[in-house]
Amino acid sequence: MSLDFGAEVLTPRPLHDIPVHSQESKLMEDVLYVLSGLEGEYIVPCPPLGPNEIRTFAVGEGVDPSLKQLVEKILPLASYYSIIVKFIEEKYSYHYGQVNQALAGAMDLLIYEYKVFIAQLEMHIHQENVNLQSIWFYAQPSLRTMEILANIAITINKASAQGGRVLSLLHEQTVSAGDPKLRKLCMHLTQAASVPYMEILQKWVYIGIIQDPYEEFLVEDNEVIQREDLPVDYSDDYWEKCYMICRDRIPTFLEKISDVILRTGKYLNVIRQCGKNVKSPQAQELKYTLAESEYFEAIEQAYCFASQTLLDLLMKEYDLMGRLRSVKHYFLHDQGDFIVQLMDMCEGELAKNINDIVPHRLESLLELALRTSTANSDPYKDDMRAELLPFDLMHQMFRIHGIHNQKYAGSSSPDKLIGLESFSFGYEVKWPVSLVLNFKTKACYQMIFRHLLYCKHVERLLCRVWLSNKVCKMFPVLSSQSYRPAFILRQRMLNCVQNLQYYMMVEVIEPNWHNFLEKMSKVSTNTSSMEWD
Repeated sequence: MSLDFGAEVLTPRPLHDIPVHSQESKLMEDVLYVLSGLEGEYIVPCPPLGPNEIRTFAVGEGVDPSLKQLVEKILPLASYYSIIVKFIEEKYSYHYGQVNQALAGAMDLLIYEYKVFIAQLEMHIHQENVNLQSIWFYAQPSLRTMEILANIAITINKASAQGGRVLSLLHEQTVSAGDPKLRKLCMHLTQAASVPYMEILQKWVYIGIIQDPYEEFLVEDNEVIQREDLPVDYSDDYWEKCYMICRDRIPTFLEKISDVILRTGKYLNVIRQCGKNVKSPQAQELKYTLAESEYFEAIEQAYCFASQTLLDLLMKEYDLMGRLRSVKHYFLHDQGDFIVQLMDMCEGELAKNINDIVPHRLESLLELALRTSTANSDPYKDDMRAELLPFDLMHQMFRIHGIHNQKYAGSSSPDKLIGLESFSFGYEVKWPVSLVLNFKTKACYQMIFRHLLYCKHVERLLCRVWLSNKVCKMFPVLSSQSYRPAFILRQRMLNCVQNLQYYMMVEVIEPNWHNFLEKMSKVSTNTSSMEWD
């Protein structure tokens, strides 16, 4: 049964035939009716002009002007009651979310207090202890409270707000309230409405799970993944898409720390996906308060715990630095004898067209090169794979930079590539190291490797030319001198390639690698420090 007025259009009875001294008692009874959401005889509700418009009332003709003025002062209380009870009945529905349900529950308790006030008025009227003037006086506290509740209901309805948006509107109302009593009322409503939201927040920052059936929380879980269902290339790109911030769901009082909230739960999720039971030891109940520093501090403590735990997990248990050193050995040509041995073994295969190459043979040659070189001491050598990419290095770089050039459009056809142009290393890593050595990172390593490999190949070709040119020693002096310009050009080309390799390896890669190691040794888990996501 609805607590609001009915939908039918009514006409108030006139009071022409009723003496003025009797009109007041009739009007007081009708005032009680409309204050309770019921139609009176001489005071009836008018249909609202819109869904969020304040309801008005019609008073019967013939009423004394002074009495009508008093009645019109009291009637806004009935208008506010109509808006509030309609809001409560509507927001109790599940599809409006838990925050709206909690707010409706808090308003319902205040409506209960309002009904107690109406019951007290009714008792005084029956005892003939009040008149319209005293009713107006007694209604003053309730009138201000109901006005605030009605304004909140209208604001939320107009914004079609749910979840964090509702809390933002309530927070703005609380901050802007000048009267201490009104601020206390708004604070009470905001705290009550924020309880389910804060419960979701606690589980996210302390355990790393989201229980948000009505999609109200600021972090959106796009896909729930079980550990056994993790894909091989489960990387940070997927992880970023799996958990994202929905800006329209962020309460204004959590805006400053929303990114920290996102990272905290994501870090805990990584740890949970590794089969570790994790719960922040500093877990405490989070409550809405105007003193933001209270829950800011609690969330930052949860972040420090989550990030430090993940850092220790990656560094110690999963040996992240060992993995990175292993990648450097192969992709950045750190193991010189391995690269030379590999090129010696695979030279015949890599000279073929990509369609004529047998991948298993390349894999076997790669494994043989690993076993018969200094790379054999690497504990992660078994994760190396040989890959034949369907595009050359130039096309790959143009794609990454988003450049469309017709000159290189044909180079992307795999049928026109030879093995050397398409050959690269693959490197298999498992969760959670795949967050760092993800698809994008490996693609960058592959580009550097392919460039270095091609430079090495050109150097080898020039060295073979030098070897073939040694036959000129057998020629007469006058004949051999005619080859001198060609020999000088060949030597300059060889010096150029060797100096280019030296520059890349010694002056670019090594200094940056040492800077990287230095930063990794000092990495911290503060919110302003290096981020792992």
